[in-house]
Amino acid sequence: MSLNSLAWLYVNQGKYEQAEKLNKRALMICEKSLGPEDIAIGQTLGELAKLYIIQGQYDKAEPLMKRGLAIFEKLFGNDHPEVAKYLDFLGLVLNYPNFDMP
Repeated sequence: MSLNSLAWLYVNQGKYEQAEKLNKRALMICEKSLGPEDIAIGQTLGELAKLYIIQGQYDKAEPLMKRGLAIFEKLFGNDHPEVAKYLDFLGLVLNYPNFDMP
């Protein structure tokens, strides 16, 4: 979680490449130590996906959000707030490039 927090500091400074490296490192550490379906994996996938959304890289964000959604659905079922949050983000990822901005 510390790596993800530091990554968001970089995001706020516009240092997206450094943030991406930290998020990917956090994901690798979590996957190696916790297994592929731990809650921390889902959260870290979401953090990396949000970074891509901020940069308009929806094609990179989509598979991460889908994987995070699958983890939370498996852990909590379909009616959990975390599942709703990921569905919301996934909807943004899938639809945002098609929105007409005012």
